[in-house]
Amino acid sequence: MRSRRSSTVQVALTLSVLAGIVLAGTGAPCARAQAETQAPHRAEGAQTQAAEASNEDSQDPNPRPGSVSDVFPFGVYASGNGPVPTMAAAGASLVDQIDTLCRDLRAHNFDTVWINNLSSEFLPLWLAKGREHGIRMVPQGGGMPMYLLNQGWWEARWESAIETQVKPFYEELAHKHRNDPSLLAYSIVEEIPPDSPFFPHIADITRRVADIDPHHPVIVLYNRATSAERAVREIQPAVIGYDCYPFFTNSRSGPVSHHAQRSYYERQIARFSRAAASIDAQLWIMAQSWGRTAASDQADPADRGMRPPTRAEMRYQVWAALFHGARGIFFYAYASDAQPNRQGYYDEHFLDYKGQPLPHYDEAARISRRLDPVKPLLLRLRPQADVEVVYWENLEQLHGRTFVHEITGDRYLMAFNADVEKEQPIDLEFGYFPHYLAATDHFHDVLSGVSYEGRDLRNLVLPSGSGRLFLIGGPEAWERHLAWETTTGNNR
Repeated sequence: MRSRRSSTVQVALTLSVLAGIVLAGTGAPCARAQAETQAPHRAEGAQTQAAEASNEDSQDPNPRPGSVSDVFPFGVYASGNGPVPTMAAAGASLVDQIDTLCRDLRAHNFDTVWINNLSSEFLPLWLAKGREHGIRMVPQGGGMPMYLLNQGWWEARWESAIETQVKPFYEELAHKHRNDPSLLAYSIVEEIPPDSPFFPHIADITRRVADIDPHHPVIVLYNRATSAERAVREIQPAVIGYDCYPFFTNSRSGPVSHHAQRSYYERQIARFSRAAASIDAQLWIMAQSWGRTAASDQADPADRGMRPPTRAEMRYQVWAALFHGARGIFFYAYASDAQPNRQGYYDEHFLDYKGQPLPHYDEAARISRRLDPVKPLLLRLRPQADVEVVYWENLEQLHGRTFVHEITGDRYLMAFNADVEKEQPIDLEFGYFPHYLAATDHFHDVLSGVSYEGRDLRNLVLPSGSGRLFLIGGPEAWERHLAWETTTGNNR
C-alpha cells in the first residue's frame, strides 16, 4: 500500500509561516510514513476475523450513535494495520494489537482513535473492538477508494476513480455503519493544499454520506488555514480538523523558543477557530506527542527536527486549544516503528521505540481525567467578544476570555496560563460597566463550586500551561448551571 505521506516535504525544509503554510507537521511525514508503511502482521485468520466482525450487529434495531456535536473526543492517531509496532514485530495478530491499544487507551482515559492508513477490510475489527471497549473510531484509509490520492499511479486516473470507486465506496460504507455507536466520523484525506482539486469532490461526498448517515460526517484533517477556510466556503463540514506540532529543535525547521512556538501554534489555531465558528463546526485539534531520540552518538543534532513535549507543554497545547474554542483533542501519535530513521533517530510518541510509555502519555491521561466533568460544557461554549468581561490582562502569559453557553445564555470565563515554566496568578482586570459585570456578579469555579469576587481571583494560581473555567453571575446563574449539568447526566 502506498503511504500518502511519500510526497510530503521533510522536516528540514524551512517553515513558511508568513506564507500561511502550516508546516508544523513537516516533522510528521517521516514518522508517519514509517509507522504506516511497516508491513502489518496479518496472522492466519485475520481476514476471517474481519469478516466475522463485519457481520456483528452494527445495525442495532435501537441504535444510539448520537451526533458528532454531542461528543468531545479525547483521542490519539494510530496506525490502522499495525497500531503497536513492538507487538507486530513479535508476531502478534492485528486483533490482539487493536485489543491491547484499546485497553491501554481506556486505562489512560482516552476515548477515540484516529485510525490512519487503514486497509478497509480491517475496519470491522476496529469497530468491534471499539464497541467492546467503549472507544470511538475515526477511520482514515491508506489509498483509494478510502483515501483520496492523485499522484503516482493515480495521477491520470484519480478523477474518474472518484466517480466509479470512491463515491460508491463511501455510500456503501455509510449504509453499513450508519448505526454503529463506535464510529465517530469518516476521514477521507489530510493536509491538502488550498488549491487541491479534491475540494468539489469532497463537498459532493460529504453531502452524499450525510444523506445516508447524518450521525457520522466526512471530515478532513487540515494543516493550512487557507485550506480550512476554503473548506468552510465550499464544503461546510461538521468538523474542521487541524494538526499542528510546535516543538522543534532547529530553527531551520521551525520555532524553537517558547515565544515563537506560542506565536506559531496560537496564531494558526485562532485562524482555524474563526473558520470553524463561521459555520458552527466542531474544531478538533491534533496536538503533538511525538519527538525524536538519537539511536547513537553519531546522529547529527541538526537532523533531530522535533522533540517530545514536556508535561507543562502537554497542558499548554490542550488549554491553548480550548481557549480558542476547540471541542475535541487528539495527539499525534500513539507509537511508531521500532527502527531508527535514516538520520539515526527513533521517532517516539506516547510509547518509546521499545513500546514503553513516556511521561507525557501519563500527563495526557491526567489532563483528560481533569477535563471529564467539563467536556459536555465545553461543547456548548462559544467565544463571544461583545459580552467580554476582561478589561485587560496584567501579565504577559496569563489570558482570559469570555464564552457564552449556547443553551442557557450564561457567561463563562476561561483563564489560561501560557507560561510552561512557572505558575501564574489569575491577574485579570474586569470591567464593571453595565455591559461588563454587574456589581452582584461572582465567578463560580465550575469544578469546585466555590464562588469568588473578581478581585479575589488574583489569589488563585494556575499551574504552568493550565487553565480554569468559571461561571459568571449570581446564585441564579449557578442554579441554571447545575440544572443544565443534570440534563447532561453530569451530576455532582
